[in-house]
Amino acid sequence: MKKLVLISILIIIGCKSQSSYQKKVDHGTSLLSPLMTNLADIPTPTTRSGVVTGRLLTPDEHGKPYISVLYLGNVLRSSDNPSAPPLISFSEQYSIKGDQDPQTGQFYFSNVPPGEYAIIIWTPAISMPLKDPRTKQEIIFRVEPGKVTDLGIIVIP
Repeated sequence: MKKLVLISILIIIGCKSQSSYQKKVDHGTSLLSPLMTNLADIPTPTTRSGVVTGRLLTPDEHGKPYISVLYLGNVLRSSDNPSAPPLISFSEQYSIKGDQDPQTGQFYFSNVPPGEYAIIIWTPAISMPLKDPRTKQEIIFRVEPGKVTDLGIIVIP
């Protein structure tokens, strides 16, 4: 009987602590996950590299997190023909892989060398660069050392 009472008390305590934790997550204004609870946990750019961050959401009414495996693709431009569309180079083995919070859709890439990049959404069947839903063009951005490149909220159609 004592074991049953003790187990019941532990379950009640566990449920109460989970409930109060959930309230903090639901009502907080931060995009940080429970694992990244303060700004000190977000990667800091260095004098030789930058950080890329943003948030991926679905287009529905409540904008749920869009979770995927993300890589940075290098943008290559033709020196012979500057008006030619850029090529995006990507390799699972060598490209920088991003980290993403499944609860918020917040992502980041750390230790990114200076250069021009595009985010690649990877799946086992296909890999494709993120595109702006309005222009249908690849989202291309520049990373500079010592800076955070914030891409903001990106809605994935």
